[in-house]
Amino acid sequence: MPTLPATYPSSKLRMIGLVLGSAVFVAVAILIRDRSPMAAWFCGGFFGFCGLVGLINLHPRAGYLTLRDDGFEFASLFRKAFVRWSDVESFTPVKLYGTRYVAWDYVEGYEPQPGIRRVNSTIAGIEAMLPDAYGFKHEELALLMNELRERAGHGA
Repeated sequence: MPTLPATYPSSKLRMIGLVLGSAVFVAVAILIRDRSPMAAWFCGGFFGFCGLVGLINLHPRAGYLTLRDDGFEFASLFRKAFVRWSDVESFTPVKLYGTRYVAWDYVEGYEPQPGIRRVNSTIAGIEAMLPDAYGFKHEELALLMNELRERAGHGA
């Protein structure tokens, strides 16, 4: 059990892969610009944007998970969200379209953002999920977060 608060950065390896992969496609766009200018502009623009997002995500404050006594805070592209342990029913590892996540459903009676939670439940079968595993295996992170939720006096 970590000493709280504990902060874990998002995966930099994934973002480096995004930047490098995007750079390859931008290079291809440059190579084909004379033969197919529209395709080159579309390819270069799209993958240039993807590479820029990857570079931004390499900033240390762009993505992280902080576990605290009263809940957890996570950030993605500098956008932060805080969730109280008391607002979570349970955490579970899920696989969605081939990618693993740690997901959770909110307790009955939780009122914020009912529309997006309903859409998430319809599409993915869960109400919310973390965008990264922050260096953990998904199963381990879900277990740790459930233990912290229970230690805070919420849940079984």
